[in-house]
Amino acid sequence: MSDKNSSLVRKLIKDYLKEAKMMQLATVSNGKPWVCNVWFAADKNLNVYWFSATNRRHSIEVAKDSHVAAAICLPQTSSDKPRGIQLEGTAELVAKPTEVA
Repeated sequence: MSDKNSSLVRKLIKDYLKEAKMMQLATVSNGKPWVCNVWFAADKNLNVYWFSATNRRHSIEVAKDSHVAAAICLPQTSSDKPRGIQLEGTAELVAKPTEVA
């Protein structure tokens, strides 16, 4: 991908992440997948942060296996051009108040 196309895609992703507020988070434990909805935010480097209690199933599973996937989709009608973001990566607990801010 050219630098120009890469910059355009990055801008589209940033704009989409600013508009979206909820994502579907997928975790796995003992080969069994789990999907849930979580509120999220993203930073300027496209890191995604979600808000959840540490006693939730997905939080417990992330503590055991940090591999996650997610899908972010805004409401759309059948006449809209399909758009959304799918991602995979690793997750870690952010606990320091300065990091959370």
